[in-house]
Amino acid sequence: MLGATFGQWFRLLWQNRFQVDCPFLPRAAAATAASLANSAGHLIDKALILSKKPPASAEAGPVFVLGHWRSGTTWLHTIMSRDPAFAAPNLYDVMFPSTFMSSAHALRRLLPGMLPARRLFDNMSADPNLPQEDEFALAALTGCSPYLAYTFPRNWDFYDRFLTFDNVDSAALSRWKSAFRAYVHKLRVVYAAPILLKSPAHTARIRHILDTFPDARFVHIHRDPTEVFQSTRHMLSIGPPLMQLQRFDFTTIDEIILRRYAAMHDALLDQRGDIPKGRYCEISYEGLRRDPLGAVSEVYASLNLAELGGSVSALAPHLASAQPYSPNTFSPLSAALKDTIRARWARFYEAWSYPP
Repeated sequence: MLGATFGQWFRLLWQNRFQVDCPFLPRAAAATAASLANSAGHLIDKALILSKKPPASAEAGPVFVLGHWRSGTTWLHTIMSRDPAFAAPNLYDVMFPSTFMSSAHALRRLLPGMLPARRLFDNMSADPNLPQEDEFALAALTGCSPYLAYTFPRNWDFYDRFLTFDNVDSAALSRWKSAFRAYVHKLRVVYAAPILLKSPAHTARIRHILDTFPDARFVHIHRDPTEVFQSTRHMLSIGPPLMQLQRFDFTTIDEIILRRYAAMHDALLDQRGDIPKGRYCEISYEGLRRDPLGAVSEVYASLNLAELGGSVSALAPHLASAQPYSPNTFSPLSAALKDTIRARWARFYEAWSYPP
């Protein structure tokens, strides 16, 4: 939330009755100080946007990379972002969505020294110039994100609704769509190219995304559900402690994963039929590891990305020179937990032909 304006930040605190646990008061103070600076920077960015318009070629519908956390979405997003025909938001763009036009120079000097060489929960690079999740931007801009449940876990159910936007009032949904359009417009102005986006949460929002961007295209990447469970569990043992302003009950992680995975993929399977023909495809994480160029070529052909100026040949040099990705390894799950996962996710093992 260091990228929120004061108004956005105050609204979040008010929603949570200003309940910040004592160990996290310095974080809240830092976010408050940053929000005041962001409010001033936001006015500058608004003035800059008013005087600029993206080229017609940049107005194409965004390309969305979908998939549950730890399914290979970051890897696929990073590969596709190497195509100069597309632009993807980087760390500055998603963490400071209201001010990245006016503050980019300062951020590029400050952030690199504050980051580790690799992300804490996997072996992916933490280079701030690499593409990042737009969900962080939408959380700061709208307060409508399941990620805010990690910050304010006492209000977990309130924020978790924003994974699917089920049982969310129309005013909040309209605010989210409006902010999303404005954010993508801003990216188009800055990069003058079609935008490539990735947020696992978008996997459950296809209908709302189509309402917002009718000509959007989607690629969904899936992975063996048992491996996804193990990797997500590891990620949630590291991520929430970095974001929380209230104490988090880590004994609930397994149930959170089981519930969210099912909600996300129920929505995907129910809504993917709404996507016009030629604007949706699926690949597997396993296929991407086995043959990266072949898997990405399949995406380009299925979505006709050449229509947007995309070219697989632009990715070949990067894939040829990239070092092999080494995923984490984890301790085996108990037999009882495996049985629970397979029982509650049976529909999804079957949907993507993973042996239970």
